[in-house]
Amino acid sequence: VAADTISPVIKPLSSFKKKALREKGIIQFKIGDNLSGVKSYKGFINGKWVLFSFDAKTSIMTYEIDWHVRDGLNALNIELEDQVGNKTDFETTFNY
Repeated sequence: VAADTISPVIKPLSSFKKKALREKGIIQFKIGDNLSGVKSYKGFINGKWVLFSFDAKTSIMTYEIDWHVRDGLNALNIELEDQVGNKTDFETTFNY
């Protein structure tokens, strides 16, 4: 019997350079958990919840840039929790 004490992993797949974000129009992350699996994920832009889609086959979260992203500096936060309550947060800022 093993206890799951390891937090899930969030790996950015997107470049947070202004030009790259404008060209692709999406922000993506690969997420995962080695033992118990991902229970929940949430994304926030500038403190407001935004809809991320999740492809379970590839473990990729995708946000299609919309009106929540404003010109200039933006804050991005991802919250991830596994089945036993281990949590990981990812925070960054980006210019758009």
